[in-house]
Amino acid sequence: MRQQCYFLICHINELLVMIQCNKIQFISWLVMIFCGLSQAHDGTVNIAGVIQDNTCEIASDSQNFVVDMGVMAQKQFRKAGDSSPDKSFSINLEHCGPAASEATVTFSGVADSLNSDLFAIDVSSDSVNGLALGIYDGNGKPVPPGKTSTGVALKPEQAEAVLDFSARYTAVKDSVTAGSTNVTVTFVINYE
Repeated sequence: MRQQCYFLICHINELLVMIQCNKIQFISWLVMIFCGLSQAHDGTVNIAGVIQDNTCEIASDSQNFVVDMGVMAQKQFRKAGDSSPDKSFSINLEHCGPAASEATVTFSGVADSLNSDLFAIDVSSDSVNGLALGIYDGNGKPVPPGKTSTGVALKPEQAEAVLDFSARYTAVKDSVTAGSTNVTVTFVINYE
């Protein structure tokens, strides 16, 4: 027995056309319609660009250095919040690339357990207790461990640039013991 079916196929010039067909004819007809509607074109996309260097080199005198904080009296830190005088230091850059525009610095080290905005004193048998170290940008704004400093503008192909910072000890307890005050901090220069 042959099955007949009616399907609504298309809308042409405001007329609905009904086609009577068997299933095989209907599927064949649909395949021809859809194959005729799909079209492929060959083409080419060309993509071009230029990679420019936006970094500077860290000057050799700034790659590994010591900031000498000097000798301080224990009685200088009578209560939490008391600080030493600032000790300035700089990170020197040179040979900036043609796309250099801004540099920031991220200092990394162990955060103090009592004040996470400060760096902890390195633990040793003779290290001080109750003291931590703060690092500040050239405007005196704190640069906590793992945070980025305020940006310093650079000019393309700038020969030299100086990033100014300072460090100071701050008491994190009301009593500070005498001892060594070494702090190990690394830094990364970030470029925009």
